[in-house]
Amino acid sequence: MADRNEIDFDFEALEAELYSGLAKAFTSLQLDFPDERFCAFTLHVSEYFESVSIAANTERGLEVTARKYRKQYPEYAKVSLQETMAYFRPWFGDFAYFSGRNMRAYQTMLDDVNARIGEFVRKCDALNDYYELELNVGWEPAENILVPLRQRILDICQRTMIRLDEAKVYELNNQRENVTLQLMHGDREPSAETVRRLNPEVVHKRYVKEYEEHKAAYKAIHGDFPVWGQ
Repeated sequence: MADRNEIDFDFEALEAELYSGLAKAFTSLQLDFPDERFCAFTLHVSEYFESVSIAANTERGLEVTARKYRKQYPEYAKVSLQETMAYFRPWFGDFAYFSGRNMRAYQTMLDDVNARIGEFVRKCDALNDYYELELNVGWEPAENILVPLRQRILDICQRTMIRLDEAKVYELNNQRENVTLQLMHGDREPSAETVRRLNPEVVHKRYVKEYEEHKAAYKAIHGDFPVWGQ
């Protein structure tokens, strides 16, 4: 372990596999639902970088989600259907219509990526153990050694989403200005800053406006808006 940040991991191979897997998954999703107007595509990185997954939303899917919540939960029925849709619109990962179970077929297209990320996690764990146990520096300093390595994964994810955008993968049957790209890490709230980095200015401005509409709907449904921030 001559270099404190050296884990002998092939980041370039990961980026190549991520690009290939995401291109196939997002392309297949759009071609399988040609009549859907997609409004959001999300790449989600798990909290401790064990895996990546994707989610997507469409205008119809957003409406289906809003109607379901209005039917099941009285607090959502207090506001209009459009306000309920405004509430869910920025939540790309948690309330995306194309997510979880109904994305399994597309998620398998990322199996090679997640196998390599599993290798990354194992090597990070070995590096962590080396510093924490063998060098006895304590858990927190050892964990901090992994921060720049994990940031490289997020940088690769962001760069790959941008490369796919340049290849026009997200606009097979959608107008690009209507589609919002998002990179999420763990259970963190969608960030206006990441939206700014991943999207054209017109999309970022629309997202900021939609987020304000989300906050207004949140207050109408739940009361005070939590101080999570963007």
